[in-house]
Amino acid sequence: MCYTTQGKGKHMDLNQIFIKYYPEWTAFEAVVFFSVLIGVTAILLIQVLRKHIRWVRAVSVLLLVTYLMLVFGSTVFMRQPGTRQAEYEWFWSWKVVYHAFEEGYTHSLFWEILLNIALFVPIGALLPLASGRKRGIWLALVTGILISTSIEGLQLWLCRGLFEFDDIFDNTLGCVLGQAVIGNPVTYLLMKISAPPKCKN
Repeated sequence: MCYTTQGKGKHMDLNQIFIKYYPEWTAFEAVVFFSVLIGVTAILLIQVLRKHIRWVRAVSVLLLVTYLMLVFGSTVFMRQPGTRQAEYEWFWSWKVVYHAFEEGYTHSLFWEILLNIALFVPIGALLPLASGRKRGIWLALVTGILISTSIEGLQLWLCRGLFEFDDIFDNTLGCVLGQAVIGNPVTYLLMKISAPPKCKN
């Protein structure tokens, strides 16, 4: 998912990165997105009314599905096809950033690494909430790897981005951080709040 840009200009690079992350939607893409969203909302509403799941879990699932559609759309399906590109060296972007720091400036790849990590934080944060209970970090680890690998694979296959192992690492790290720092603590608090009071003898 990382976008290779050159130069030391922080603000220009960030602006270019955001534009590439969030390209303009076509009418077809908007119709598909909202059709899926309405369908998922209807299914979850039925489950809540039948008391199969709680509303907190339903909202979390809806947010997770919505966010995943936005991520796949912005990183794969809403991009224009180009040439097939791949970078198979592990941590190449981290090395570039490190050498730039040594030379006294912040390379644009530093902000792209942070964005790639931040991109998956909401996914990790929503995982335990969507499942209804605290989960081990393995869930975020496996989920991050699977989702990011799917995105990178589609980018390579459809020629809509640069395939990188660095992106898989960055995304997975963000997913793990999201679950550990946000998802599990919030889920724990909600479980404590919603737990029935203990009877006193």
